[in-house]
Amino acid sequence: MATAYAYTRVSTAQQDKEGKSGLSRQLDTIREFLVQHPQYTLSEKSYTDKASGFHGMNIKDDAGLGSFLKDCENGTVMAGDMLCVELIDRLSRLPPDDARELFRRILSYGVKVAIVRWGIVIDKAENKLDLAGDLLLTVGFHLAHMESEQKSKRVFAAKQKNVQQAREGKKILFSGKGVPRWLTLNEDRTEFHVKPAEAAMVKRMFEMKLNGFGAYKILTDFTEEGITVFGGKPLRIDSITRLLKNRRLIGEFQPQHRTIEGGKTRRVDNGEPIKGYFPQVIDDDLFNAVQATFDHVVKGKAARTFNNVFTGLLKCSSCGHAYTQKSTYLKGEIWRIYFSCTGNTHRKICDRKTVHMQPVRAKLLKALEILDYSRLQANESTHNSALQRGTLETQIKELEKGIKNLSFAIAGAESEEDIVDLMSLRNAKRKELAEANNELSFLNNTASQVAHEELRTASHIDLESEEERIKLNNLLQQHIDKIVLFANGLCHISFKTGYNQIKRISVDTTLEADATGFIQYISEEAEQNIKEVIPSEQGEATRNLTNLVKMVLAGHDNAEDALKEAEQLSPLAYEAVRHALKTQKA
Repeated sequence: MATAYAYTRVSTAQQDKEGKSGLSRQLDTIREFLVQHPQYTLSEKSYTDKASGFHGMNIKDDAGLGSFLKDCENGTVMAGDMLCVELIDRLSRLPPDDARELFRRILSYGVKVAIVRWGIVIDKAENKLDLAGDLLLTVGFHLAHMESEQKSKRVFAAKQKNVQQAREGKKILFSGKGVPRWLTLNEDRTEFHVKPAEAAMVKRMFEMKLNGFGAYKILTDFTEEGITVFGGKPLRIDSITRLLKNRRLIGEFQPQHRTIEGGKTRRVDNGEPIKGYFPQVIDDDLFNAVQATFDHVVKGKAARTFNNVFTGLLKCSSCGHAYTQKSTYLKGEIWRIYFSCTGNTHRKICDRKTVHMQPVRAKLLKALEILDYSRLQANESTHNSALQRGTLETQIKELEKGIKNLSFAIAGAESEEDIVDLMSLRNAKRKELAEANNELSFLNNTASQVAHEELRTASHIDLESEEERIKLNNLLQQHIDKIVLFANGLCHISFKTGYNQIKRISVDTTLEADATGFIQYISEEAEQNIKEVIPSEQGEATRNLTNLVKMVLAGHDNAEDALKEAEQLSPLAYEAVRHALKTQKA
């Protein structure tokens, strides 16, 4: 006795729940058909899809019909067996030629196909398809594709109408699923109202993130307070992260539509975001500042136990990879805490040895306390807070995204008038982008007194408190670009906030804070001189520096006096003399 296999399909899971063209109804129809064909036994194994037949999603390898085709190839479904479908449109809504090719492929395995609503069985081996049946099949393919295509166009047109209404200030009738969890709808579903408890939670999350707390820490704090649900759904790390990036919190609504690319469905933006559509819960400055913190995200174990105040900042001078903080234990107690280069431990591309943590950390924080910030102060003072920088950085990202979307729209535009209008919009955004980049560049080249005062407090923070360590790292991330650690104990600190003449500072962690040469101010000119003597073709610049070092050393009986003279000459001379003295001692 041959085996019959049922294939059922709905376009979405929601259709099956509604029962309009659900899977169970299709299966009942197939069972009734097989009563008239007792020579077939219905297999317990059936093939099901909840995907579009219009785009051929059901014939992918991991889809229901795709699995049936694989079973035909491997012999699980044998020649003489029968595939039962309710109607031809359940099998495919592809264009007629593609649908017929799919049909031929199934028949090529010797498998029969039953269209149960039509009461016909198509059997290639016995050629049991007369002219009328073939015509019916062809018409069925055309109608299935046309119906799906028209339905797709109607749905898209309806969504476009909703989007246009939204752009005109009217509200779309939202379903419950589309309403943000911190909002609720009025009775006629045309106005949003803020939920006070959820709004307070969101604001607290944003403040915590701005203070350096990651999603894991935020979740932990809420859980310890017994808060495990937000807007009716469990709080999770990923949901907190998504919430912190959700632009609907600042009132924006981004219309989207679905598209199929490479056999995968994805959502793409449909035009520009609509501002002021939702009630604003988070102000723009706070939102943008928090977005900027995601550039310094901490992952892995460090996200759970935050010990290293220089996370994301401390780099190896040899390979450029990050230093991480590690501990060794003796009899269950911490014996040594050290910085380890990940280029050595993880990638095996660096031979840099570990560095004792406490003296490096203490000297760096002390340097930030006693640093002469007036030498970093630009000529014109301006407010340069994290909020301002975050606002500009987020604005730049949005402008870049808008320019990209407009470029896609230009490529797909059909009329010359549309192309001209879109290009005009793109040019305007490019101008905005240039202005925003210039403003950010200006801010990043101007250090404020507020930043200086904040950094001066770095060495007074209670490092025994994890919360304080997180806050300190966040403070350093706001104002410092990177700290490069050299094998000889030097640390070069490069600031995000700008400079008048100073490019960066150099801290010698092997010296006491009151020693000559503990801090060196590296100007742009000195930076360039250093770069000029580093290449292999050192030439005259190196000879001049060597002669200068010899003259300084020859003129003094002790190292301290030699270093004082070198410091007066230039940072480059100081570093060269200090290196020469260390070499002599060795």
